[in-house]
Amino acid sequence: MASSSRQNLGSRHSLDGINLVHFRELIENRLRELRNRVRRAEVSARRRRFSPVFAAFAVGVVAVFFVLNLVGTGLPAGKRILGVATDGLAGLEERNITSSAADLESVVAEIERSQSDLEAIMQTLPLGINAREFSEASQNLLESVRLARSGLEIFLETRLTWDLESNASGPELYQGISRSRAVFVQSHERLSAAHATLASVRGELFPVDARNSFNSFLSTLERAKNGTGGLLDFQTFLLNLLGGEKKTYLLLFQNNNEVRPTGGFLGTYGILEFENGTLRINRIETVYNLDGQLKEKIAAPGPLQRQVTTHWGMRDSNWFVDFPTASLKILDFLEKESGIVADGIFIFTPDLFERLLAVTGEVGMSEYGVTLNAGNFRDTVQYFTSIAYDRVLNQPKQFLADFAPQLLNRLQSLAPQDWLRVSTVLREGIQQKHLMMFSLDPALQEQISGYGATGGIERTEGDYLAIYNSNVGGGKTDIDIRTEVRKDVTVLSDRTAIIHLDITRTHEGYEEQFFPKNINFMRIFVPLSATLLSAEGFDEHELLPSVAADASTDPDLAAWDATIALDEKTGMFVGQEAGYTFFANWQELMPGEQKTARLTYEITLPRPGFYSLLFQKQPGAPGLDFDLSINYLPGEVGYTVPDEFVREAGRLSLSEKVDRDRFYGVVGK
Repeated sequence: MASSSRQNLGSRHSLDGINLVHFRELIENRLRELRNRVRRAEVSARRRRFSPVFAAFAVGVVAVFFVLNLVGTGLPAGKRILGVATDGLAGLEERNITSSAADLESVVAEIERSQSDLEAIMQTLPLGINAREFSEASQNLLESVRLARSGLEIFLETRLTWDLESNASGPELYQGISRSRAVFVQSHERLSAAHATLASVRGELFPVDARNSFNSFLSTLERAKNGTGGLLDFQTFLLNLLGGEKKTYLLLFQNNNEVRPTGGFLGTYGILEFENGTLRINRIETVYNLDGQLKEKIAAPGPLQRQVTTHWGMRDSNWFVDFPTASLKILDFLEKESGIVADGIFIFTPDLFERLLAVTGEVGMSEYGVTLNAGNFRDTVQYFTSIAYDRVLNQPKQFLADFAPQLLNRLQSLAPQDWLRVSTVLREGIQQKHLMMFSLDPALQEQISGYGATGGIERTEGDYLAIYNSNVGGGKTDIDIRTEVRKDVTVLSDRTAIIHLDITRTHEGYEEQFFPKNINFMRIFVPLSATLLSAEGFDEHELLPSVAADASTDPDLAAWDATIALDEKTGMFVGQEAGYTFFANWQELMPGEQKTARLTYEITLPRPGFYSLLFQKQPGAPGLDFDLSINYLPGEVGYTVPDEFVREAGRLSLSEKVDRDRFYGVVGK
């Protein structure tokens, strides 16, 4: 503080003409007035019948990403040491969001808690603390709360009006977000000013107890500031997406009963158009309508040529494991086949719709004589889109096209309290990669990445594992495959580690009539420097090159092929993709059959004294059982991530269900 701010230090009750007793009374009166206004607003809100925050697809996405923005990205020091905060992994663990953060009023509540903390601190201001600074901060906080309440009310009243006839919306969503953001900008400015003022206060002048309260208050204020900043960022993201010139996004429905690298077979697509604050679903139909228009013959990826096809099309274009990379190829095929130049992709699996139906309840499809619910959605859709469709009209995906607006209508009519459940469904859909996004706009893509919704392959300097399966002619059997993974790690003193990896897959399905055998091409991703020592448990088949006599060769597939070599010792195909080495091979399962693939390989750790593992889940895949065992590092173990590791007989072990990306680490003292 400036020297003028420290005058008259001998007088505790008067400072720069301000009587602190009267000052405190003024603040307390203002706080009581504010609380009364807040209570009246809350009572009014409870009495008022709010429309849902948003309808249809947009409403849930807003809620989910807003919640994601409330989560702090700060990592404990131990995780920073382990490398989580580098190479694009910051916030990985923090994406497991607690339900307490799911309330849309969290930001406002955080600001109010800040004001309450400030009130308590001001009861005992010590010598050397300038009361004027606290007065300014208090005024800014009071105004910030008022503005935040106003912005939140606008936000909660905003809704997307959906016209079932035109399958399009009005501009109300865009307009409401824009008005809400303008108010939150002012609230954030006031909050930032209060934080800047109080952060400059010399905390050491407080007694110990008061100092702890003051530091806690600053932390609360920082969280509130981050919360409003995150909300503003996401509102900007939405306005950029919805507003301005026309933008076209590809909707993809991938069937994870037939698993492919990004989640499943791309059997159905749609076109979503944004323009001047409105959105419209242009069409939903079978992808074969597009593939039939492809004039150019392009050779398919080699593994697909064994059983599926020699020619590549959009239906099989999600071959690369990194979803942003795969998205570029998908959009390229869309343009080749339809002439549509899309700006990005939204992609879903049936799991997302099953979970939404669990919230909305049954959706009647009277023209088909069925009622859809969470339990029968997958099988019913499969039946009406693959078997029981009008062969004259030849529109096998018309069932989905008719279902989509009905689901939107049910979402639109949900009670306000049900939107927290919708938010949870979509949040978990993003975390488990049943819902992903891609945008060609670098700024939008960066924000999507920050929300953890890209489905991308992350970078880490430590150990890495990802298991990507591709069904290549094995029918719709992957829904019945149960997977168990055991990883045994022995860290040696010279920074190397020996890995024993067991992948056990069991075929528990007996209802697939036409293609009961699960034919799987498995890619196991490990650190780039990994050396394969042994492998067993695979089926021996050749790996064809990505070429065909009557077709051109895709340059990206040619580059992918060029990295792959057959390891004569183990019979495995070793290649590189997305910055990692992969070990690949075939595995086939008949109903009731179980096989275990066993690999041993060696990796080099970046530094002695710790071990870390990033385990990434394949998009669209069900959760798997994972057992991790690590020997003690040289010396004593300092801490582990997560804390649930069990220490026994000279090893650390952990068993859990993995249905999203996970990070593990051990640090020695």
